[in-house]
Amino acid sequence: MNHSIIDPSRASTDGTGTIICDHFNEDDTYTIKRTNGMKDWLITYTLSGEGYMMIQGKERRILAGDIAIIKGGTPHQYGTRQGQTWNFVWVHFIPSAQKISWMQLPESPTGFIFHAIDNTYLQRRIYRIFKRIIYDNRQESPHSNELCLNALNELLLLISKDIKKPVDARVAEVLHILTERMTEPIQIEALASLIGISSSRLSHVFKSETGQSIIETLIRMRLRQAALLLQHSTRNATEIALDVGFQNYNHFANQFKIYYDMNPRQYRKAYMLRS
Repeated sequence: MNHSIIDPSRASTDGTGTIICDHFNEDDTYTIKRTNGMKDWLITYTLSGEGYMMIQGKERRILAGDIAIIKGGTPHQYGTRQGQTWNFVWVHFIPSAQKISWMQLPESPTGFIFHAIDNTYLQRRIYRIFKRIIYDNRQESPHSNELCLNALNELLLLISKDIKKPVDARVAEVLHILTERMTEPIQIEALASLIGISSSRLSHVFKSETGQSIIETLIRMRLRQAALLLQHSTRNATEIALDVGFQNYNHFANQFKIYYDMNPRQYRKAYMLRS
């Protein structure tokens, strides 16, 4: 057992915010049963191994990459599947009333939300969010709870977005690479090789998912970053063009005008007048 805080079955509630969180790695003796449910909600993310959740007599097998949410007031039972270990992170929380309206996630059965995260990049991002929540929750800081809640809201938004419109894992990986290497020259063939498909197939899938080509997406990323630098730095437009990955200023200026309907200098002046 890896209980560095307390067992979630004994978690107390104070009516708002993040209640308790941790990272467990449990053998098959681990089981929690709450016949009357709890006031707070529980969200788990499985890293490896197998768990199960029993809601309204229906058992759901929980595997690596699975997000499971049990809503407050829902009778439930969960634990590690027989002969397995269950490595997972979890958070007990009470969502604020204003967040409930946009967090209308599909329930099956009532009171239980399940979603398998297939996107490798999103899996890593979700795990990083859980680690932030656990870390901040352990700090004796006046801002710890607020940091936890902000991270939790980010987590729920990502889950909601992936449920409503899951992004093809190959496209998500390309978007991640473009974000990480925005200022570097990008070759479609090299990207396709990293993803493991042909360049023509990658271009087709990417355009189908996003409505833009890979190059168009990269240019827009660079232009948005350039706009931020024009707003919040004193660097001139030529320097900014190089900063965001354009090697030719005229090409940068032309693309910027197409996207923002004004050249970089006009954009900076207009922003300063509005500020």
